[in-house]
Amino acid sequence: MTCPNAFALEPLPSETCALTFNNGASLTVPVARTAEQMKHGLMGRIDPAPGILFVWSKPAIRGVWMKDTEVPLSAAWIDSRGKIQAVLNLDPLSREKRSSFLPAIAILELPRGTFESIGVHTGSSVQAACLPRR
Repeated sequence: MTCPNAFALEPLPSETCALTFNNGASLTVPVARTAEQMKHGLMGRIDPAPGILFVWSKPAIRGVWMKDTEVPLSAAWIDSRGKIQAVLNLDPLSREKRSSFLPAIAILELPRGTFESIGVHTGSSVQAACLPRR
């Protein structure tokens, strides 16, 4: 018997990106570039590690929500210069859309508490070859 709300767990994207922050912290995360990859993100995962990076080719107001995501996450909006505009906590299963206040080129979603544990916050900067250069 299957649950009527069950869905197939999509694999994380195979492309990965190494991120280096201005405080020396570093992470390697899968990169979502296509609409389908972005639609699934970390949805349905019990363990959201190592996180995911959503990347667009042009900056714009960008948003996320937590529909079908059962674990607490935090998200950082990254502008085209590599500066983190904001870090927000996201509540599991919330349908509230959380958006950037300024145009963003990427959103980094990590398990809640990861940004704090690596010392990354609003105003930090990140370098990564996978981010479009402006």
